[in-house]
Amino acid sequence: MRYDLVVIWLCGIPVALSSVRVLAADAEGAVLSLHGHEAAVNAVAFSKDGRNVISGDDQGTIRVWDAAAGQEVRKWRGDKDSVVCLAVCPDGKRFLSGGLSGALCLWELETGEKVWGVPAHVLVGSVAISADGQTALTTGEIECDIAVWNVADGKSPGTFRAGGETRQIVYLPGTNLWLVVNDGAGPIRVDLDKRVQRKLNLWKEARCCAVSPDGKSLLAASEKELWLYDLDARRRIRSLIGHHGLIFAVAFSPDGLRAASCGGRIIQEDADEDRPFIVDRRRMDNTVRLWDVATGREVASMKDHTDSVSSIAFSPDGRQIVSGSSDKTVRIWRLPLANK
Repeated sequence: MRYDLVVIWLCGIPVALSSVRVLAADAEGAVLSLHGHEAAVNAVAFSKDGRNVISGDDQGTIRVWDAAAGQEVRKWRGDKDSVVCLAVCPDGKRFLSGGLSGALCLWELETGEKVWGVPAHVLVGSVAISADGQTALTTGEIECDIAVWNVADGKSPGTFRAGGETRQIVYLPGTNLWLVVNDGAGPIRVDLDKRVQRKLNLWKEARCCAVSPDGKSLLAASEKELWLYDLDARRRIRSLIGHHGLIFAVAFSPDGLRAASCGGRIIQEDADEDRPFIVDRRRMDNTVRLWDVATGREVASMKDHTDSVSSIAFSPDGRQIVSGSSDKTVRIWRLPLANK
């Protein structure tokens, strides 16, 4: 069911939410569709307490939402071009944003105040923060470099190259190790303490990846197939098959028992080299998919988005997923119970 105007009560005060649509009230599926962005949503994240959702779009706007009510709490200009990526600090009070302008910024979640902003790259492709919240790494998609940052003051101890076009940087939990996903060069493990890089012969090319909370498993996406790896043994355990379009993002649940993925454009297998991907909007895989990690079984496929889904994140309790899409919406999904 849909409502163009929803009225709820917050602290005894009626609040009209013209930007919220309730899509479902059953046990699973989309709970809230959040409207307000005027451009494609590129990045989403939950706050550490699960009470807020943060989103960034193609017009450079950052919005903070009440995750329970779906109400927009605040918005501001986060980048002069596009907001490409987000990362929430472990203390939950601040978060980082990276943009198409090349800027990296630290923001106060509660107020939207900018703590600092620095020119990081020609284009910031991804950002990740260490478990202690002291260090962040960013990737530069144009210059193919990795930059190290002190989160407290925005100063950089230096940069390094990891070979090839860098797609993503991921922190490995419980270590001071980072995983760099390169285009066509395979993943590289980086030890910041020893300043050592080590290539892991797991794959030749992947679009994105996620590491399990215990740091033992790795989920990588190659176009329309997911691969699950044992990081200690450095071997592929299984493939997760279900997407029929490009996969743009993957994530593990907080307990590591489930994983999620999202995608979009259909791949035309026999396209010529000059036009490798043809967009057929009638056949786009605009889905968020939930997987059982132990079996590789697809648990749910959520299909309410009307355009490519570019970003996903689990809530801290693992009961919900937030997704951001080129259809200009942010959606919050209630997940089926784990024993189903």
